[in-house]
Amino acid sequence: MAKSSRGVKRSRGVVSIEFALGIFGFLLMFLFWVEVSYMGYVSSVVDLAITEASRDAKNAEEEDYKAKFTAVVQADNSLWGNFINIDNLSMTTRYYNSVSDLAVPCEQGEGGDCNEVGEAKNSSLAIYTLEYTYNPVFNLLFDLSSDIGLAREVIVIQEYERSEFKQ
Repeated sequence: MAKSSRGVKRSRGVVSIEFALGIFGFLLMFLFWVEVSYMGYVSSVVDLAITEASRDAKNAEEEDYKAKFTAVVQADNSLWGNFINIDNLSMTTRYYNSVSDLAVPCEQGEGGDCNEVGEAKNSSLAIYTLEYTYNPVFNLLFDLSSDIGLAREVIVIQEYERSEFKQ
Protein backbone atom coordinates (compact mmCIF):
# COMPACT_ATOMS: atom_id res chain seq x y z
CA MET A 1 0.00 0.00 0.00
CA ALA A 2 2.74 2.45 0.87
CA LYS A 3 4.32 1.90 -2.50
CA SER A 4 1.21 2.81 -4.47
CA SER A 5 0.53 6.00 -2.52
CA ARG A 6 4.05 7.21 -3.24
CA GLY A 7 3.52 6.63 -6.96
CA VAL A 8 0.39 8.76 -6.91
CA LYS A 9 2.19 11.58 -5.15
CA ARG A 10 4.96 11.61 -7.74
CA SER A 11 2.55 11.75 -10.67
CA ARG A 12 0.54 14.70 -9.36
CA GLY A 13 0.73 17.60 -11.79
CA VAL A 14 1.61 15.45 -14.78
CA VAL A 15 -1.83 15.99 -16.31
CA SER A 16 -1.51 19.76 -16.10
CA ILE A 17 1.94 19.66 -17.73
CA GLU A 18 0.65 17.41 -20.51
CA PHE A 19 -2.34 19.70 -20.96
CA ALA A 20 -0.13 22.79 -21.17
CA LEU A 21 2.08 21.21 -23.81
CA GLY A 22 -0.82 19.67 -25.70
CA ILE A 23 -3.00 22.78 -25.79
CA PHE A 24 -0.17 24.79 -27.35
CA GLY A 25 0.14 22.32 -30.23
CA PHE A 26 -3.62 22.14 -30.59
CA LEU A 27 -3.94 25.94 -30.75
CA LEU A 28 -1.19 26.16 -33.37
CA MET A 29 -2.95 23.52 -35.45
CA PHE A 30 -6.29 25.29 -35.03
CA LEU A 31 -4.88 28.69 -36.03
CA PHE A 32 -3.19 27.14 -39.07
CA TRP A 33 -6.53 25.60 -40.05
CA VAL A 34 -8.25 28.99 -39.67
CA GLU A 35 -5.56 30.62 -41.85
CA VAL A 36 -5.87 28.02 -44.60
CA SER A 37 -9.68 28.20 -44.50
CA TYR A 38 -9.66 31.99 -44.78
CA MET A 39 -7.18 31.85 -47.66
CA GLY A 40 -9.47 29.38 -49.45
CA TYR A 41 -12.40 31.72 -48.87
CA VAL A 42 -10.49 34.71 -50.23
CA SER A 43 -9.51 32.62 -53.26
CA SER A 44 -13.15 31.80 -53.98
CA VAL A 45 -14.14 35.45 -53.49
CA VAL A 46 -11.50 36.45 -56.08
CA ASP A 47 -13.00 33.82 -58.42
CA LEU A 48 -16.45 35.32 -57.92
CA ALA A 49 -15.16 38.85 -58.47
CA ILE A 50 -13.47 38.07 -61.78
CA THR A 51 -16.43 36.03 -63.01
CA GLU A 52 -18.96 38.76 -62.26
CA ALA A 53 -16.76 41.60 -63.51
CA SER A 54 -15.78 39.88 -66.77
CA ARG A 55 -19.42 38.93 -67.45
CA ASP A 56 -20.57 42.52 -66.99
CA ALA A 57 -17.64 43.96 -68.95
CA LYS A 58 -18.04 41.68 -71.98
CA ASN A 59 -21.73 42.58 -72.24
CA ALA A 60 -21.11 46.32 -71.95
CA GLU A 61 -22.23 48.38 -74.92
CA GLU A 62 -19.54 51.00 -74.51
CA GLU A 63 -16.09 50.38 -75.94
CA ASP A 64 -14.18 50.94 -72.72
CA TYR A 65 -14.40 47.40 -71.41
CA LYS A 66 -11.49 47.89 -69.03
CA ALA A 67 -13.25 50.79 -67.30
CA LYS A 68 -16.41 48.69 -66.90
CA PHE A 69 -14.37 45.76 -65.55
CA THR A 70 -12.61 48.02 -63.04
CA ALA A 71 -15.86 49.70 -62.00
CA VAL A 72 -17.57 46.37 -61.29
CA VAL A 73 -14.64 45.07 -59.24
CA GLN A 74 -14.37 48.26 -57.22
CA ALA A 75 -18.11 48.79 -56.71
CA ASP A 76 -19.05 49.68 -53.15
CA ASN A 77 -22.08 47.40 -53.09
CA SER A 78 -20.18 44.31 -54.27
CA LEU A 79 -20.25 41.13 -52.23
CA TRP A 80 -16.46 40.82 -52.16
CA GLY A 81 -15.91 44.44 -51.09
CA ASN A 82 -16.99 43.56 -47.56
CA PHE A 83 -14.59 40.65 -47.14
CA ILE A 84 -11.37 41.54 -48.94
CA ASN A 85 -9.21 44.63 -49.12
CA ILE A 86 -9.94 46.24 -52.50
CA ASP A 87 -6.59 48.06 -52.33
CA ASN A 88 -4.82 44.68 -52.70
CA LEU A 89 -6.47 44.03 -56.07
CA SER A 90 -4.83 44.78 -59.40
CA MET A 91 -6.57 44.39 -62.73
CA THR A 92 -5.36 44.17 -66.30
CA THR A 93 -7.10 43.73 -69.62
CA ARG A 94 -5.53 42.48 -72.85
CA TYR A 95 -7.33 42.54 -76.20
CA TYR A 96 -6.80 40.23 -79.17
CA ASN A 97 -8.27 40.09 -82.66
CA SER A 98 -8.09 36.32 -83.20
CA VAL A 99 -7.35 33.01 -81.54
CA SER A 100 -4.00 32.84 -83.33
CA ASP A 101 -3.04 36.17 -81.71
CA LEU A 102 -3.70 34.58 -78.31
CA ALA A 103 -1.17 31.85 -79.07
CA VAL A 104 1.62 34.33 -79.72
CA PRO A 105 3.40 35.49 -76.57
CA CYS A 106 3.00 39.21 -76.11
CA GLU A 107 5.93 41.49 -76.75
CA GLN A 108 6.88 43.52 -73.75
CA GLY A 109 6.16 47.19 -74.14
CA GLU A 110 8.03 50.19 -72.84
CA GLY A 111 7.05 49.38 -69.25
CA GLY A 112 8.59 45.93 -69.54
CA ASP A 113 5.35 43.99 -69.09
CA CYS A 114 2.46 42.60 -71.09
CA ASN A 115 -0.32 44.04 -68.97
CA GLU A 116 -2.03 46.22 -71.55
CA VAL A 117 -2.05 44.70 -75.02
CA GLY A 118 -4.25 45.65 -77.97
CA GLU A 119 -7.14 48.02 -78.47
CA ALA A 120 -10.70 47.43 -77.31
CA LYS A 121 -12.26 48.54 -80.58
CA ASN A 122 -12.74 45.66 -83.03
CA SER A 123 -11.03 43.18 -80.70
CA SER A 124 -13.32 40.22 -80.25
CA LEU A 125 -11.27 38.47 -77.55
CA ALA A 126 -10.16 39.80 -74.20
CA ILE A 127 -8.24 38.41 -71.26
CA TYR A 128 -9.24 39.88 -67.94
CA THR A 129 -6.74 39.34 -65.14
CA LEU A 130 -7.37 39.91 -61.46
CA GLU A 131 -4.53 39.63 -58.95
CA TYR A 132 -4.95 39.80 -55.21
CA THR A 133 -2.15 40.14 -52.68
CA TYR A 134 -3.16 38.05 -49.69
CA ASN A 135 -1.76 39.14 -46.35
CA PRO A 136 -1.80 36.22 -43.90
CA VAL A 137 -3.84 36.85 -40.76
CA PHE A 138 -1.40 35.09 -38.44
CA ASN A 139 1.74 36.38 -40.11
CA LEU A 140 3.59 36.95 -36.85
CA LEU A 141 2.69 33.55 -35.45
CA PHE A 142 3.70 31.48 -38.48
CA ASP A 143 6.47 33.82 -39.73
CA LEU A 144 5.26 34.01 -43.32
CA SER A 145 7.59 36.73 -44.50
CA SER A 146 6.08 37.32 -47.91
CA ASP A 147 2.55 37.97 -49.06
CA ILE A 148 0.78 35.37 -51.15
CA GLY A 149 -0.38 36.31 -54.63
CA LEU A 150 -3.65 34.94 -55.97
CA ALA A 151 -4.16 35.47 -59.70
CA ARG A 152 -7.08 34.59 -61.96
CA GLU A 153 -7.51 35.03 -65.70
CA VAL A 154 -10.61 34.75 -67.85
CA ILE A 155 -10.68 34.69 -71.64
CA VAL A 156 -13.96 36.06 -73.03
CA ILE A 157 -15.52 36.94 -76.35
CA GLN A 158 -16.64 40.56 -76.25
CA GLU A 159 -20.35 40.44 -77.12
CA TYR A 160 -20.45 43.70 -79.07
CA GLU A 161 -17.24 42.93 -80.94
CA ARG A 162 -17.88 39.29 -81.86
CA SER A 163 -18.71 40.16 -85.46
CA GLU A 164 -14.95 40.81 -85.72
CA PHE A 165 -14.08 37.31 -84.43
CA LYS A 166 -11.50 35.47 -86.52
CA GLN A 167 -10.19 31.96 -86.14
